[in-house]
Amino acid sequence: MFGAGTDTTHTVLEWAIAELLRHPEIMKEVQDEVRMIGSKPSITEEDIEQMHYLKMVIKETLRLHPPLPLLVPRESTQDVKIQGYDIPAKTRVIINAWAIGREPLSWESRRISSKKIHEC
Repeated sequence: MFGAGTDTTHTVLEWAIAELLRHPEIMKEVQDEVRMIGSKPSITEEDIEQMHYLKMVIKETLRLHPPLPLLVPRESTQDVKIQGYDIPAKTRVIINAWAIGREPLSWESRRISSKKIHEC
């Protein structure tokens, strides 16, 4: 269990760094936000609550590069029809998080500036 928890964290951080390297303008905004905390020797959990842009970068990384592309299997509790498919009760369903995160109809393609984030 410990290995699974650390490996997924490592994977997300690796993807986040790779994406920031591909988008230096976003990396600059994240750096500016972290530097706004001040010249403290370390950052605390309370400081992270103020880092809205950094949190959004992590969430976007999880959307584009989920550490586990298929979620834990679920079981339907009742008969249901979803997008024209009949799913009977007690059917095991596996959710493809990777496909959901990359579905263009579900996500707007726009860049949000740090100014807009801090206004939220």
